[in-house]
Amino acid sequence: MKKDIASTKYGDIHGVIKNDTVLFKGIKFGHSPRFLPPTEVESFKGLYEANKFGQVSYQTAGSLGGLLGGPEPDVAEECLFLNVHTPAVDQNKRPVMVWIHGGGFTGGSGSTPWYNGQSFVEKGNLVLVTINYRLGALGFLNVADYFGQEYQSSGLTGILDQIFALKWVDENIESFGGDPNNVTIFGESAGAMSVGTLLAIEEARKYFNKAILQSGAGQNCLSLGESKIITDTFIDLLKLDSPNDLLSVNPSLLLGKQELLSAELLKKQLSLSNSSRLMIGLPFQPVIDEYYLKQPTIESIGSGDAKDIPIVVGTNLDEWNLFSLMFKSPDDTAKIKKRLSLMSNRADEIVQSYESEYPDLLPAQLWNKIMTDVIFTAPAVRLLRTQLRFQKDCYRYLFSWKSTSLNGALGSCHALEIPFVFNNLGATGVSLITGDNAPQELADEMHSRWISFAKNGSPNLDKDGLDWPKYSNDNYAFINFNEETAIDKESSFIQTVLQ
Repeated sequence: MKKDIASTKYGDIHGVIKNDTVLFKGIKFGHSPRFLPPTEVESFKGLYEANKFGQVSYQTAGSLGGLLGGPEPDVAEECLFLNVHTPAVDQNKRPVMVWIHGGGFTGGSGSTPWYNGQSFVEKGNLVLVTINYRLGALGFLNVADYFGQEYQSSGLTGILDQIFALKWVDENIESFGGDPNNVTIFGESAGAMSVGTLLAIEEARKYFNKAILQSGAGQNCLSLGESKIITDTFIDLLKLDSPNDLLSVNPSLLLGKQELLSAELLKKQLSLSNSSRLMIGLPFQPVIDEYYLKQPTIESIGSGDAKDIPIVVGTNLDEWNLFSLMFKSPDDTAKIKKRLSLMSNRADEIVQSYESEYPDLLPAQLWNKIMTDVIFTAPAVRLLRTQLRFQKDCYRYLFSWKSTSLNGALGSCHALEIPFVFNNLGATGVSLITGDNAPQELADEMHSRWISFAKNGSPNLDKDGLDWPKYSNDNYAFINFNEETAIDKESSFIQTVLQ
């Protein structure tokens, strides 16, 4: 009979047999004191029953993470739970993959149906871990100016939760049949931005060996000055009797005001620098606390801090198409320039370049193309070129298969690659974004390449298949995932937004 109990430093954990694999749901890996780093859990009293997913960080049901299927989230401030899916509870030391979910740093969880690890476990013979971390104000509001040195890293607690989960994996995964010396972290969107942040933090790098970044890179962090603007604005919105009330106010109140924060920051836009304006659409993101995260992530990576880490970095062809369904796109060139000026002092130059390169696009389509490159493509290329100075095992991908959903309006939109990577095309809610008849062959290929990279640091396959070339200064080549997968070369036009 298959063993379903794992022994950890905290006690024995009882999992669930699932299709001849073992799934451990809702393992509590830490406590989450408000605005402070996570702390150790106590040893279990008796057998820990890991048979249901744990509560998740405070978020609204309509957050981006909610697009990925599953019921309305069961939220709590004590939300630090992880899930382990393994082929067997034994001592075989399989490769380990740790997934960090996306959701704009305000939504999502490790228990989303799209992140079901059954195929990774069965086909890859590896151990998959998915995690929760603190979101929104509870994970990324810098309150150090109000509460002192003890709270120095309050704007980074969501990332510290991720590091704490990686530490738990390092200390315990051997009991679940995993190898703590072969750990790949991967994530999408805010999850990939988190991976980029972890690459820049010494404390984190002790716990992983390889990294995959899907639609997120190494650009997302706030300076102390920027975080102060956000915190002061947020406290004004809360209308508290005293800032000290932040330490005890109901999290639901924090959640309610989070949704108003971007609009309030927009009112201040004329008083902000161009770099500070970038935070308006994503006000909750990692803060450079000058202790764990000592400098902007891309500068840390540019100093060679992550030189030992092979990486895969990629984006989707039409990332911004998803967001254009939520936010009205500008309908003429003047409006494009005005909106882009919130993010760049080169708005006129960039728009003129894109109009010349894509003369047949309507204004809304042009906006989607620009935003895809500014927010996703350029940061991915910048990270790859930076890491390439120190690490030859760098790989870039582009996902260009287009969804048939909504009469094709989504195209190759943000998050579309996730069910292909997880080989979960049949999961709850997937067809809403892929449309019908998504190509299983493409899922098989991407899934297999992710498994290969996790096992040995190369996304190439033993059997026949395209050779995915390493990204290099000689050719900037990458793999283009579509029904007919191909190898392409990076266009020099990306320099338009790289400058």
